[in-house]
Amino acid sequence: MPIKYKIDVLAALKEKGYPTTRLRKEKLIGEATIQRLRHKQSVSFDVLSKLCDLLVCDIGDLLIHESKLLKSQSGDILEYEEEQEEAAEEDIKETNEEEGKENA
Repeated sequence: MPIKYKIDVLAALKEKGYPTTRLRKEKLIGEATIQRLRHKQSVSFDVLSKLCDLLVCDIGDLLIHESKLLKSQSGDILEYEEEQEEAAEEDIKETNEEEGKENA
């Protein structure tokens, strides 16, 4: 698959207050989709949109094209453009901090 997840989506959801039990109970994301995310498999654009809403991020914060990944000769993924990942993480943190200030 040429598109990969940049982050562990389920871990990010849990950190944001959406553990898998809540996702299922509130019918935010179905069990089959949770399993696809757990196994780093593709999901629909509707699901990606829902994930972006829940995580308050852009799709580029979740996904990366395989061509941007650096691989060893054995095919193991070594890293990808870390500057982009750090910038994406910083954007998410800033957004979360701003939301926290608005809710206070």
